Amino acid sequence: MIDSIHSFLQKIKEHKHVLQLIKETDPIMICFISSQENVSLVLKNGEVSMLHDTEEVFNKYQIYGELAAIEQLLTGKERLRVLIQKGRLKFSAPFRLVLMLESLFYLTKVDEKRIKII
Repeated sequence: MIDSIHSFLQKIKEHKHVLQLIKETDPIMICFISSQENVSLVLKNGEVSMLHDTEEVFNKYQIYGELAAIEQLLTGKERLRVLIQKGRLKFSAPFRLVLMLESLFYLTKVDEKRIKII
């Protein structure tokens, strides 16, 4: 999962226009929890980063599920609401936040048609 997180963070830097979605939001911590590992992201001031030790207060949400489903979400291969409907992920949050996160992950996905094979 950590590789998918790093890939997502790299992609979001390349798609700065997508960060407008979180520019005016309160700081949010999203914890991705699978049986293999747990990783947390922070969305704050129009930026996304991995959580490092901090005493800052965040609105905290948790996404539970199988590692493959979390990776599909992070890479934009599947939408958050679809993964929830299929029972592959569990996430409880206001609908507005669900839509914002779904958009954030989906809009930063790799366009496989643009990948150049060398």
